[in-house]
Amino acid sequence: MDDRPFYIGFGSGLKLLSEEWYIKEMGPEITKRSFRSFCRALGVPLIEIGKSTFVEMNSFQLALKAITRVGQPDFYVSGSKSIARGKAKASKLDPKYVADNLEPILCELLASRTLGGKSLTSETKSAARSAADRMARAGVSELSEQAQAKYTKKAIRIFGSSVGRAHEPFSDEEPNPEEPNAG
Repeated sequence: MDDRPFYIGFGSGLKLLSEEWYIKEMGPEITKRSFRSFCRALGVPLIEIGKSTFVEMNSFQLALKAITRVGQPDFYVSGSKSIARGKAKASKLDPKYVADNLEPILCELLASRTLGGKSLTSETKSAARSAADRMARAGVSELSEQAQAKYTKKAIRIFGSSVGRAHEPFSDEEPNPEEPNAG
């Protein structure tokens, strides 16, 4: 029995699965060489750690969803029967297509999961909620920075050079000695 791991998990969002796991799932016709060729055609990197080779699960799923969307052309991997017979050329997934269509691809992945009878796990829901909260906080903090910058410009315009920038509490520079210390 091989003692190498089938996967390595890095929290809820990053899971590396071994190429052996994918090959086993795809069936006996798939070899390491054809699987690696498939990953190259999808633009999904292989990660070699020691004697094991891994593929990041989410990247692989996104790439597969991108090529299997309704309306997409047939996808041919090097070494397939159609290519060997000269009926087709090897396909390659355009990473720009994935980037430009990331939101609909993700929505289709979620919809396919629901159609498959599986609901979103609480971990996925909490990760999505956490990401939304972080994005909201980042947007709110940037709004306050923009408002402060606008206010400062207006104050300098109205009051002239007597208004300086407030001292940053975590910066190395000393506050202006002419300004009263409020804290």
